[in-house]
Amino acid sequence: MENKIDHLDIILSKVLSGNASKEEIKALEDWKKSSDKNLKLFQKSLKLWQANHFFIAQGQIDSDFNAINARIIRTLSIHNKRRDFFISMYKAAAILLIPVLIIFSWYYIKDLNKPIQYTEISAPKGQISKCVLADGTEVWLNSGTSIKYSNRFNKKYRDIYLDGEAYFKVKRNQSKPFRVQANTIKVRVHGTSFNVAAYKDLNTIETILEKGSVEIILNRRTRQTIFLKPGERAVYDIQKQRVNIDKVDVQLHTAWRKGKFLFKDADLFMIFKELERIYDVSIQLEDPSIGSIRMRGMFEYNHNIVDALCKIEKTTNLKYQIQGRVVHIRYKK
Repeated sequence: MENKIDHLDIILSKVLSGNASKEEIKALEDWKKSSDKNLKLFQKSLKLWQANHFFIAQGQIDSDFNAINARIIRTLSIHNKRRDFFISMYKAAAILLIPVLIIFSWYYIKDLNKPIQYTEISAPKGQISKCVLADGTEVWLNSGTSIKYSNRFNKKYRDIYLDGEAYFKVKRNQSKPFRVQANTIKVRVHGTSFNVAAYKDLNTIETILEKGSVEIILNRRTRQTIFLKPGERAVYDIQKQRVNIDKVDVQLHTAWRKGKFLFKDADLFMIFKELERIYDVSIQLEDPSIGSIRMRGMFEYNHNIVDALCKIEKTTNLKYQIQGRVVHIRYKK
């Protein structure tokens, strides 16, 4: 028996859109199953509904697309006007900057093409010198010491080359690192007071930090570095490529700035080396074992070498003999 259903298109639309009631869904199912004719009619109606729904949706999409497209065109028009304005501004700025860049480049290239020239400052033997560098850094030079720096000092870096012993009180400037090249090591400074002894006739380089912070680059190839704290001393053995760090009395090791040579439990080999630099003499030991004798005391730079030798003679079993600028040291018989 064939069932009839009123307003098939309305019920079908409600079912497919999810708005049909349970009774309407059941009525549609019963109607489809009642005959093949009803099933074919349902399928035909379904296709017509889907096609109609598609065209409605497509039309809505086209309408939305046109609205969005119009909005995009309006936005692009505004942005294009802004873009044209900024492009004009950039062009004007570029035109104004070209002469400035040309002048800057000319001075930069001119500066690079300048030959590197060095300024050297030295302290004669037996004297202590003090100087103030262009950046405000104060430097004390021990007897027989020299420093040099190029005409590029205080531009990008503040590089100093040291031969001997010097005390530095560095003017702080983080944008222009202060660096001391001493023999095979480089000391990088961060607003600091420190002492470096790097004599060519010694196998060691000694760095003592009083204030601030220093970074010591021991090997430029491997970038091996150490950092010192105030009151620490780093003694680098050039041949063995080893470094030893210990705590020291900074005032004892920097008293030379005041013209005093202080030593505490030092061997005579080191003491005689210092006396040679201070008084510009050559000290010859009759017996090498003399150099291992240890003593403590103080010598003043403004006194002559005889005063120093007399102090050594009184406190040891040694005697001296001066021949010109050569001093002979031997054991007492």
